[in-house]
Amino acid sequence: MDSKSIVSSIESIERDVFDFAVGKIPNDVVNLFSGIIEGGLSGSAVAGRLAELNMLMGEALAAMQNHDYLLLADLLRYRLLPLLGGEIH
Repeated sequence: MDSKSIVSSIESIERDVFDFAVGKIPNDVVNLFSGIIEGGLSGSAVAGRLAELNMLMGEALAAMQNHDYLLLADLLRYRLLPLLGGEIH
């Protein structure tokens, strides 16, 4: 998944959160993380970034299970994007 697709997916999920279209969110989040994993991470400290991505996926799952979609949107915007760092241009 390229950087524009990642940003577009996060923005789409955020719109769904704010429109309370929660039925689409779980599938969109799975597609987002699948695309990131399939695309691979590059750059330095890949192992540490993979561990952080794994932890972030767990937090996103917990947010969805708790129906805390605002937390989910914040995790994607303020934790996932910085984690991907140089991969988002």
